[in-house]
Amino acid sequence: MHAGVISDARGGCGMVTLIGEYYSFFPGRGGEDIKSLGFDSHFPMSFTIHPALTGHGQCPQMEMKTFRSLLPTVLLTFGISLLTTSATILWFTSFLTIFIHVGLVSDPPNVAGPSDTILPQLISILFERLLPATFVSAVLFWTCSRSTTLRAIPASGNLEKTILWLGSLWIGALSNFTLESWIPLSRLSAHDLSQQPGAVAALVAIVAVITVTVAYQAYSFWLERRVLPYLALYSFILGGIAVGAIVSISGLGTLELRIHHYVLALLLLPLTSIQTRPALVYQGLLLGLFINGIARWGFDSVIQTAEALRRGDGLFGTSLVPAVDGQPLVYLATEVSELWSIAFKWKEVNDTLAALMPQVGERGREEADKLQGVSVMVNDVERHRKFFAEEALEDQVFRWERDPRVVTTPEYFRFAFLGEDGRSMDYSGVGTWFGNGTWSAGPGFY
Repeated sequence: MHAGVISDARGGCGMVTLIGEYYSFFPGRGGEDIKSLGFDSHFPMSFTIHPALTGHGQCPQMEMKTFRSLLPTVLLTFGISLLTTSATILWFTSFLTIFIHVGLVSDPPNVAGPSDTILPQLISILFERLLPATFVSAVLFWTCSRSTTLRAIPASGNLEKTILWLGSLWIGALSNFTLESWIPLSRLSAHDLSQQPGAVAALVAIVAVITVTVAYQAYSFWLERRVLPYLALYSFILGGIAVGAIVSISGLGTLELRIHHYVLALLLLPLTSIQTRPALVYQGLLLGLFINGIARWGFDSVIQTAEALRRGDGLFGTSLVPAVDGQPLVYLATEVSELWSIAFKWKEVNDTLAALMPQVGERGREEADKLQGVSVMVNDVERHRKFFAEEALEDQVFRWERDPRVVTTPEYFRFAFLGEDGRSMDYSGVGTWFGNGTWSAGPGFY
């Protein structure tokens, strides 16, 4: 997309060409207004992207692929909604059709493997999640909609019902194209709120909207004299959230409270069990969020460990990084060799822990017991990995060489411990070996 070869709307295809080691990447603005960062050093492997071939062997165009797959499903659900006055038929046909569409087409879960195994994997995951989700959907229907929101809507109201309830349902179910592109907030955990730009402001805005919505719905329930049962229900729910928050704040077992967007939908759906136009909108939107959350991610715990909350190469939150024993030794060209080199030694793990005890506390001591080795990255590419069973940390030496006639750019070094399963923990800050041979350690390197 940045290279302008494909677009978000029409897809497309192109050709990737490996070009080997490459130096100095420049910042720029490309297709879809995507900005790229510059990098003033090198990577061992790089690639370029070109438009598709023309003439013989031309790549097939995939214009509006998402729209073409979405249109029949939307027309099917809208047709059923316009033709039926049965709340049961509307609810379950919409739920099943949209759940299958999300799980297979619009926001399928991540799977890997040969292309001929991907669809079977998606179908397997879909039915694994569909059966329990359908049970939850049935409970929601009987408690929140059957005798309240969707009850006895006459045929003359089918168009209005379709636009308000079903339209909102599709917006929620396609939240990866709608809400997620508008709201910079993916998960309600303290770590994610601190890491995502604009997340706090988005959360404040969402809380304000929810507060106004809840107040209006509470007023509607008060007019129908149904406030007390719902006050009892939400007192119980808020009590459970408070317990989860206390567990998270106390750090008991390194557990954190995580309110998934589908959990938020479940918490708010009882407030839509009233037949008003706003309730139709709220209920459709919340049911769509529930469908999207389960079809895409599956059911998950609301009390999770920090490890379970990590995404991909996200931070572990560890306090320990390997401490360099003194300054690295830099060797410039000599009569024997024209290569420059830099060598690092590390302190013993317990020495590192002792120096950091005021900062890391007992949790740091627990982390130290799980450390199995050390990893070194140069320019964000791992260049060294050795376990303590092979050689103690204080006996290891990492030496890096370069040819000053070829490499005139800075190189960046970061260190990390290896955990119990051999995965690297959080890396240190950056140390820089400049093109002229001088060395500088950045914050958090030692």
